[in-house]
Amino acid sequence: QGPTYDRSAVVPGIVHMGVDDFHRAHQAYFADVVLSSGLEGCLNWGVSGVGLSTSAEDARMRHAMKKQNTMYTLWTRNAEEPTVRIIGAHCEYLFAPDQHEQVLTRLTEETTKIITLTIGEKGYCLDAEDAIDGSLEAVQADIEHLKKKGRLLENVSQLQGSPLQTVPGFLAAAAKIRLAKGASPLAVLSCDALASNGSKAKASVLGLAELAFGQDFRNELYATWRFPSSVAERVTA
Repeated sequence: QGPTYDRSAVVPGIVHMGVDDFHRAHQAYFADVVLSSGLEGCLNWGVSGVGLSTSAEDARMRHAMKKQNTMYTLWTRNAEEPTVRIIGAHCEYLFAPDQHEQVLTRLTEETTKIITLTIGEKGYCLDAEDAIDGSLEAVQADIEHLKKKGRLLENVSQLQGSPLQTVPGFLAAAAKIRLAKGASPLAVLSCDALASNGSKAKASVLGLAELAFGQDFRNELYATWRFPSSVAERVTA
């Protein structure tokens, strides 16, 4: 069964960072169900997928998503009859190391409503106390890039030539630009199999935001952005 909706009319309402097989078999499936529902506004919930690293796994995913126009086949086995569905929920696939400006643009669009994550424990850049780990070179680099702009950071083009390296760096920058544009705050939903994953996401983003932009900005994020925890599991192969 292929998509029953007009894929050209779908707008990304979700940005998912860390596209992996778990995301494609679980979250993207439910997004595809919503897009197929015919409900008012359902086509505003497409997915913009973001690859994060130059690892062999991300290279494989990038190749597959590009070759297949971001579509793929999901085969679900259960106690009854296995089902096969072609998933068309992804509107695009962006590769952060090469397309950091496009990623930031998508994160700061008014049409973006939710940011979801499957980035693994290391992706949050936290130390043993669940605080942002300022000793990491990638974290230091992102803080340095963002500090140079400080309160003047208002649009994506100001970060041209200064690619961000971490997820909290991308999200702190996106939050700063969204605030300057008057765009609405967002929810950041961790889908990683980690205890208190929402708290980890919050500590990660707020921690880097404070180091880059100061306590006042961190307080603004704390009051307006949401970081719910989630529990999800699905065996993928």
